Amino acid sequence: MKTKRLLFISLLFAVLLNEPVLSIVSQPRLLAGIPLTYAYILLVWGLMIIVLVALLHKHHNTDDTPHADE
Repeated sequence: MKTKRLLFISLLFAVLLNEPVLSIVSQPRLLAGIPLTYAYILLVWGLMIIVLVALLHKHHNTDDTPHADE
């Protein structure tokens, strides 16, 4: 199940960082002094890290079982 979720998330972020979607935000505007395309890429990249950490941390905590030698 974790592998399927990781694959889905990877494909989702690959699509979000691909040319057709990037061409939508490729405009000569600034967002807080940063070009809109750069801000979009930075936002998607940050969201990808947060989602992957949350997913892996959640599965890591649920997979822990007490060891018999402790």
